[in-house]
Amino acid sequence: MKPAFSLIRGLCNKIDFTTNLFSNFNTPTALSLKRISGQSYAKAQISAWLRGHCLPPTILITGNEGVGKRELAIELARVLNCQRQQGDACDECPSCIKITSLSHRDVHVLLPLTSEGNRSDDAAMATMRNAVSQYMEENTSLVRSRSNIPRDHIRRLHREMVYAPAEGKRRIAIIFEADCMSTAGANSLLKILEEPPVHAVFIMVSTNPERLLPTVLSRCQRLDLRPLKTVELMNRLLERGVEKNRAKLAARMGAGSVHRSDSFIHNTEQFNELRNQVEHFLASGFAQDDSVYWSTLENLGTRNDRGQLEDFLEVCGVYLRDLFLLLEGREANVTNIDRVQWLKSQIPFLDSDLIENSGEVLDLSYADLFRNVNAQLLLVKLWQSLHSRKRRLD
Repeated sequence: MKPAFSLIRGLCNKIDFTTNLFSNFNTPTALSLKRISGQSYAKAQISAWLRGHCLPPTILITGNEGVGKRELAIELARVLNCQRQQGDACDECPSCIKITSLSHRDVHVLLPLTSEGNRSDDAAMATMRNAVSQYMEENTSLVRSRSNIPRDHIRRLHREMVYAPAEGKRRIAIIFEADCMSTAGANSLLKILEEPPVHAVFIMVSTNPERLLPTVLSRCQRLDLRPLKTVELMNRLLERGVEKNRAKLAARMGAGSVHRSDSFIHNTEQFNELRNQVEHFLASGFAQDDSVYWSTLENLGTRNDRGQLEDFLEVCGVYLRDLFLLLEGREANVTNIDRVQWLKSQIPFLDSDLIENSGEVLDLSYADLFRNVNAQLLLVKLWQSLHSRKRRLD
């Protein structure tokens, strides 16, 4: 679940401290892992493992959606089996090329798919590689509506990992969405994690590591990825040829996530329509114009599309945060940089108590949304909070 507004005052006060803390954290790295945006701490940790010849047999890559977990898992596999061994993966040797195309015989990938019964190992592995290729290219969480990782997939992986490498230095298993393993599958994996072959490295990727069995977690070395900095997201977009002002806005909208910034770039028109809807809702709420509430209720409160309501609440949270920052004199940290004039027009109606109260209600709405509370009830509570402490103009 994405936090909408929680602890906003504390988060705003920590912005500068956190930025300064990590900008001064200079750990020498032998690897640049140039394909991976940001993540200097994770890169330094990997470099230290390789320098000290102490690579853990099981690595768990965690972090929010869109911070580069999948890409780092593939890049680490390329580095470990690169034939030129010059620090970073060379991008040119047969091993690097095959791992990038997911065709390397010593690199095995898993993704939550339905069980395939009695299909041959070769056919099942081909299906899995095709699914992972699509998963990487589309760069979205495609698997939540699918099955978990069944035990027969884990058993097949177990059989493959005990063999000596066929063409590389190591056998590598990459398990995406590892928290989707069934209990039986996790227990089956645990057997090989307890006594891993000397040539084997297991890389698990998870946004929700708390869902993994404690016994599996205890055998993993965690590699936590942090949300990307706005400048890192912006540079990534500029390198792709995105116009500067658009890249700046998309980077701020990304809130540390490549997925979110890319979504803004590819769906700008729809996103602007959503922002217009949110602005109309908030302004009318601050002004106690109930007619807008009823139209919003008709658009969002009577549909079964939870994703649409989630997007609406999320954008409401971004706007409330921006309004709070303006009240605190921190315009430079505002996300909706192209909507500053509109945000300033609302300031005479507001005070920080109203914003914090609405933010708390918004957080509760997120929690209720995932408990399938009626959408109309969520919007009623949020609407009431917007004008519960309205300060009228003189």
